[in-house]
Amino acid sequence: MIYHYEAGFFDGEGSITIQRAQPPRQAFKLYVAITSNNWEQIELYQHWGGRLYTYETGIRQHGETGIRKTRARSYALFFERDEAEVLLKDLLPFLRLKHKQAEVALEFIEAYRRLSPLRVKTGRRGRPPYTGQELKLYQELYDKMRGLNLGEDIKLS
Repeated sequence: MIYHYEAGFFDGEGSITIQRAQPPRQAFKLYVAITSNNWEQIELYQHWGGRLYTYETGIRQHGETGIRKTRARSYALFFERDEAEVLLKDLLPFLRLKHKQAEVALEFIEAYRRLSPLRVKTGRRGRPPYTGQELKLYQELYDKMRGLNLGEDIKLS
């Protein structure tokens, strides 16, 4: 299928980021989301799955200026690893502004699949800690994504 329109809208209203937990926790997580005040726009993406959040209308006050504004109802659709992978692969050929971010996100997903089985469970509860190889690669991908999202011209390998 051809997703020109969806890719164009995602270029403007979509978000691709890698978040890093603050030390001492060492964790990285990919976030892929589309947000809009227009429900019809969000509906275009629901066949890829995702978790939908609705933010109701209300009045909010700006912290610095004290100006009170009415906020319209808005929607955010968040995609997890597998759903994000399918979405980004489908949109990648048509993305213009977020093409490099999508490539880095797909690289992050592939790295997670390849490296997470190498972790060794310690006696602690929760997930096993990252291996040194994982930490190094995830940090590199985090830095690339951060640079791209800040408008830096990053060369992808």
